Amino acid sequence: MYSQSCSSKRIRQHLHSIKVGLFLEGSISMVTTV
Repeated sequence: MYSQSCSSKRIRQHLHSIKVGLFLEGSISMVTTV
């Protein structure tokens, strides 16, 4: 159970980093298109 919660936390951090990466890519593309 402990390892499961640890892995879920790691997955949550991974998803957060992916969201940040997509947000940065989107903002950069918007700036370049303008």
